[in-house]
Amino acid sequence: VERAGAGAWSVIARDDVRQQLAELDPEADRIMQYAVDYQAVRTRFFDGFFERASRAGITQVVILAAGLDSRAYRLDWPAGTTVYEIDQPLVLQYKRQTLDEHDVRSACLRREVAVDLRQDWPVALQREGFDVTAPTAWLAEGLLMYLPTEA
Repeated sequence: VERAGAGAWSVIARDDVRQQLAELDPEADRIMQYAVDYQAVRTRFFDGFFERASRAGITQVVILAAGLDSRAYRLDWPAGTTVYEIDQPLVLQYKRQTLDEHDVRSACLRREVAVDLRQDWPVALQREGFDVTAPTAWLAEGLLMYLPTEA
């Protein structure tokens, strides 16, 4: 993640910055901790969702705006599971190259769907082998607030 560039989270995560924030504005520090805790809870919630979907026999998964999501790599997927990750081409390329450099392999069949969600992503998804008749577990985690109404 560090190679993606410095951003607000890398600064906020530093212990010295958090300490200064706590001294300057304890309420802001508590809000920041809530945000960190929220991310952890949200991640665990959706991991559990996929675990239950897998136990129910669902072997097709779509992650919209996958970004640096690592579920295709870190969850224990049953044999035959395909995870479709939809995101912009450069995002998927960055993730693939970075993980390849570290010899990290997905725990399922991972399909990249390189398309902007403002475009005709359902067609792009089907071109990558998505079966419209198969039960599918979908994830739109932290996405909708970034899309314009039309999208």
